[in-house]
Amino acid sequence: MFEKSSDMPLGAASETASTAASSAASESSSANASASAPEHSAEADAKASASATEESSQEASTNAADSLLSEIAGMASEGARQGRKDAEEMAEKAIPAIKLGLEKASYSTGYYLTFGLVFTGKLLVDALPSTSALRQGMSDGSAAAHEAFALRKEKEEMARAFAEGSAAS
Repeated sequence: MFEKSSDMPLGAASETASTAASSAASESSSANASASAPEHSAEADAKASASATEESSQEASTNAADSLLSEIAGMASEGARQGRKDAEEMAEKAIPAIKLGLEKASYSTGYYLTFGLVFTGKLLVDALPSTSALRQGMSDGSAAAHEAFALRKEKEEMARAFAEGSAAS
């Protein structure tokens, strides 16, 4: 119809240009939207994939840590059981040795205490003159102690025999 834009009336040319610009903008916007939609979709997919990979990696790390902790706890438990067993074995071996050591210490204490007292007393008595009143008193005291000890033993034996005879009746 109109071949040149100069043949068109001024308002019609303006409307045609506006419509063309509007339609070009619309097409461009659609093209941009459709081009950015795949970019946006690819970006979202990449983020989702990275997030899933990270979650999977964290889950694997958590499982590995749990497994490691479980293994350590098992080893600690086994170590405690073995330690207890070893301690019991050592105690079984140590108790007789300790008992023997205490018996030897008791015997030695009794022996040397008595030896020291008696030997010192004998030396003292022998050092005194035979006519000394102190020497005579120590000898008489020693003899009285021996008699008292023997009498005490007799009484203990009689009491024990009486208790056994009463219990049998």
